[in-house]
Amino acid sequence: MKEQDKRIEAAKAELNSYNDLYRKTENLKADLQELKSRMSTLRVTKYDDQPRGGGGPSYYLEECFDKLHDIEVKISENIWQMQQRQFELTERIHKLTGVFADILHKRYVERKSFEKISVEISYGYRQTKRLHRRALNVYAETFGL
Repeated sequence: MKEQDKRIEAAKAELNSYNDLYRKTENLKADLQELKSRMSTLRVTKYDDQPRGGGGPSYYLEECFDKLHDIEVKISENIWQMQQRQFELTERIHKLTGVFADILHKRYVERKSFEKISVEISYGYRQTKRLHRRALNVYAETFGL
């Protein structure tokens, strides 16, 4: 792999870190919804005062609430990290100029496809891809990647 390709890959990895956090957060939200759905179907049975062995529905319910809490905490942490990462990337991207900054911001912060970006910046799809590659190279050179 050429040195330029390595720099471009490093720039992509750095810029994609926001998207990675976004995907993880969306997966956690789906897990949370699934757990809530399962919990809504549980039926709690009233027991008499006689002690019973462990492992009954109340233990399962406690585990569900613990998992629910853990997932909510992870989601909150990820959202905070996403906001921090988005701020950092936006600051770096806006140190670039012109169409390069525009393309990188739309691609990695706004999470837009190349098709949408090309329409918004009034360039063809292939030209947008070429400009994206050049923008990644400039980003890598600017920030020493």
